Amino acid sequence: ILFQRAGREADVEISARLPGRPDSYPLEIREYTSDATAVGQSFGLTLAFDPETAPDVLPGSSVTVTARLAEDATGLPVPTAALVPAPDGSVSVMRFAPDQGADGTGRVARTPVEVEVADDGGFVITEGLAPGAEIVAAGAATLEDGEAVRRFTGFPQ
Repeated sequence: ILFQRAGREADVEISARLPGRPDSYPLEIREYTSDATAVGQSFGLTLAFDPETAPDVLPGSSVTVTARLAEDATGLPVPTAALVPAPDGSVSVMRFAPDQGADGTGRVARTPVEVEVADDGGFVITEGLAPGAEIVAAGAATLEDGEAVRRFTGFPQ
């Protein structure tokens, strides 16, 4: 959802950072595809450097890509499967808290949030999450507060 807004709205920024270089470089979306499965939804993106600021990069080079909402953005768009409704009408998300190791494991914490309906009929979190917080994007309602989880890194080959 975030990258769908990137080409149309100025409040979404996508950038790349190359290993060994301190600067980040703006990216633009050339195309994207989606693939829905019973487990969740995957997206394929084709990104390009801005021709005016493009660094010298060889094919196959590693980059770290970051998509972020501008500071003055009105909220964070999230998929419906990330929201956990309660009987009293309140809404929470499952925030990921990583363990000390670098293996992608951690625990989830039920975090109350405020949501609004977006113009496109989706949902936007307007309060309750700190910048940079990681949340469960699919199947959040099936998890328990404090449950041990690991980041999804793709399907086995």
